Amino acid sequence: MSKLLNLQEWVTCHDAARYLTERLKEEVSKADVLRLALHGRLKLSVFLPRPTWALLGNLINVDDMSEHFPPDSYTWVEEGDAWYDRDHYIKANRRNSYNEWVSSKDTLVVDGGRKQVLEVKSGVEIEGIWDLTMRGGERNYVYGLSIGKTVRSIHPKGVQCLGEVPVVKHPTEQDNLAYALLPELPFVRFLPKNSFLVVRTVELQELEKRISSVKEPQAEFANAKRENTDLKRRIEAVLTYARKQRFPTGTSQTKMAKKIKEQQKHERFSESALRKILSGRYGPMRRLGLDGLT
Repeated sequence: MSKLLNLQEWVTCHDAARYLTERLKEEVSKADVLRLALHGRLKLSVFLPRPTWALLGNLINVDDMSEHFPPDSYTWVEEGDAWYDRDHYIKANRRNSYNEWVSSKDTLVVDGGRKQVLEVKSGVEIEGIWDLTMRGGERNYVYGLSIGKTVRSIHPKGVQCLGEVPVVKHPTEQDNLAYALLPELPFVRFLPKNSFLVVRTVELQELEKRISSVKEPQAEFANAKRENTDLKRRIEAVLTYARKQRFPTGTSQTKMAKKIKEQQKHERFSESALRKILSGRYGPMRRLGLDGLT
């Protein structure tokens, strides 16, 4: 799959989980991928297979949210029959959706918790891959999917008062420019019809690199265990050397220390390990009468 992945711009969340399972050699589920997005470790995107109407604007912070709620009433534009007059039907439908969600100040509530609104500039059609900004509504939607629940859009005047509509950005755009996708009446779906969540290939590969660079505790423990075993082997080598030397009676401790230090160089002991040996920290050295050497 890795070779084919290089030829794709995006993969579904299910395929992203399957790819990570193969690469990391451990089970990764679709729910895991969604939770990574909730934790800010992975960027989710939405794929719009056909032109979709969106409101283009700037994200701004406000103090008083009540000024940015849609009006209590508005003039309904008769949509007519889409079969006979499609252009009029589309324009009327968009105007009614605009009046339903956008305030008289041309602002749209996008995250009540953060007190953020979209200062609408114009309506445009977008399609292709767009990154989710993971604000109030999107976080609730992704969280719902991760636990197997369906989340629909909530009107700004609803109980949650979050203005839960998808807010997306183009991968190449920076700053506060964003696009809001207004849900179709009666707000049954959160994402536009026929669209679905995806993960861009670049984001998935970057996540794999970050995960692979993290050292596992088990690996660190294994390295420490090997180092400990190697130290014991070197200590035993010095002890064996000391036993074979059979220092004659009256040999000064300075000469014995010099001999062991020569062996230490051969075995590449660290100075701290040698001090432990010569200070009698290890029982076998005391039994050989070599403790206390400095």
